[in-house]
Amino acid sequence: MATNILLNEGYSRLTMERVASESGVAKTTLYRHWRTKAPLCMDLYLDVAGRELIDPNPGDVANDLKRTAETVVRLQTRTVARLAFIGLLAEAQIKPETRTAFLAEFAQRRRKVTRLIVTRAIEQGRSAPIRISPSRRSAPPSILLSSGRPLGRRRST
Repeated sequence: MATNILLNEGYSRLTMERVASESGVAKTTLYRHWRTKAPLCMDLYLDVAGRELIDPNPGDVANDLKRTAETVVRLQTRTVARLAFIGLLAEAQIKPETRTAFLAEFAQRRRKVTRLIVTRAIEQGRSAPIRISPSRRSAPPSILLSSGRPLGRRRST
């Protein structure tokens, strides 16, 4: 039901009371699982991300990272997760506790897939080890190539 409300009316119209009422679930049951709409939307986002953001595994590290970056963009622009993402970003600006949880959860799946791709390439000898400075470890997959250039761009000769 939260998905339908998000799709039809957006994050600002999503309330716990409305989700409970429209889904036929007692508010106490809903609140037992999610204290506010932010964790409810986070679970929605993570559910969609879990289905969308998977290891492409064709074996080419550059293409795998590019595919992962494209999936993240699609997830955040063309799925119901987009609406949850936008609402969570807005809420994270005013609620520090939401910001911390959101940033940790948001990056976790992307990092896991990115590490899997890079580790597999190194283990298979398909890529030289890529050293990532601590300040870049949370960077999007598109800049994790040893050249540091975004994927898809070629160096001018």
